[in-house]
Amino acid sequence: MASTAAATRFAALRGSFHRRAIKGGTYVYFNFRDIDGRVRSVYVGAEGNRVRSLVEAFESSEASVLRDAMAKRANACIALGCHALPNKHFKIINKLAGYGLFRRGSMLIGSQAFLVLGSVLGVRWVGRGTLLDAGTEPTEGGILVASPAGGTPQTGETVASLEMGQLPMQALPHYAADSSHAIRASDLGIAVEQTSFVDFLLERPTAGVAFAKAGACFVNLPDPARFAVYLLAGSADRSAGEAGRSLDRLEMAAALIAWHLDQGRVDYLVEAWNGALGLGTGWRQLAAKGQRLLSKSHPELAEAFAAAPAD
Repeated sequence: MASTAAATRFAALRGSFHRRAIKGGTYVYFNFRDIDGRVRSVYVGAEGNRVRSLVEAFESSEASVLRDAMAKRANACIALGCHALPNKHFKIINKLAGYGLFRRGSMLIGSQAFLVLGSVLGVRWVGRGTLLDAGTEPTEGGILVASPAGGTPQTGETVASLEMGQLPMQALPHYAADSSHAIRASDLGIAVEQTSFVDFLLERPTAGVAFAKAGACFVNLPDPARFAVYLLAGSADRSAGEAGRSLDRLEMAAALIAWHLDQGRVDYLVEAWNGALGLGTGWRQLAAKGQRLLSKSHPELAEAFAAAPAD
């Protein structure tokens, strides 16, 4: 049903059209709640055949019925053991879907991606690796999404965005369309930042569904083996303020590595590991440090990479 919703024209478009009479003319605006929680009113155009057709199609669509059905299915899946994201995180992820990011190949890569991958892999993370045990929430600063070059919707004609069932994207730095990057979203807005090694994850996307009590939405996720290696390398980052996140990344990497070992999929890990090492000195250094950290905390898991040492 999530894939059906993703393909439904107005499934992610929440808001309403309003007409305003100004100096004898009728002009149409679309009101919606943005990622920061504020209501935005964007100008669509003067009322004419094109705008009128858009409004009529939106108001006659059954997108709201589909969203209600999705929410019921999501709660059923949660009751059966699927991980549920906090509603405030899901709201942001669902809004990013509304901007059309996942349709364009963007990928969820933060701690929320780890949680959603649990449902994809058929496991419920336990222990320190869950990050959500005892009601705690992921520690990443907001929602982190990797976007390929050209994968970010650019600001343009509002009516064209709405016709595609997508919210008009707010302004982003000019380089967002020219290179792979990360989008960090929180309830305060969206920022684009250059993040190392996102191309490594973007090469092999995995489809998934983010669940929350408020509903569900289709997302792209990293390949589990590549994500494990990416997190392992990221755990070696001991810069100021990164100690807590480094521990989180190490535990998430350990959980994914353990799943691969349990499933007899060590070859996938080794392939991802070798692929990362071939990306250059920076990757090799971080991978070596991550491997040493894993050897200290989970020596039985570090043996998965014994056939392909980083040094």
